[in-house]
Amino acid sequence: MADEPRPRREKRRKVFQPARIGSGSEWLRAHLLDISSAGALVYCEEAQAAPARLLVEAAECDLGHATIVWRRGNRLGIRFERPLDEPTLQRVELYPDGICAQLGDAPPLR
Repeated sequence: MADEPRPRREKRRKVFQPARIGSGSEWLRAHLLDISSAGALVYCEEAQAAPARLLVEAAECDLGHATIVWRRGNRLGIRFERPLDEPTLQRVELYPDGICAQLGDAPPLR
């Protein structure tokens, strides 16, 4: 049936990881709420300002480019252009402080 949700192909890992999303010199503060090798659920106060194609950084890792596949309020569903490998997923899942300590050296946040 068309109204039934499709099962996810990838297991989602619940996280609450500070992140930043953006492109070029414009970055937004965000949090990853869950993540898989294929995509993530992102919370961002300025979700409507996020570009359709963006870079994602969390746990001192460049997670690569992603595309927004849906927006609902302050939440974004994103799909990574290249699947994340297991070591990267574990780092994001287990990293205690995210990128907060690096924000002073990062491009300006909106």
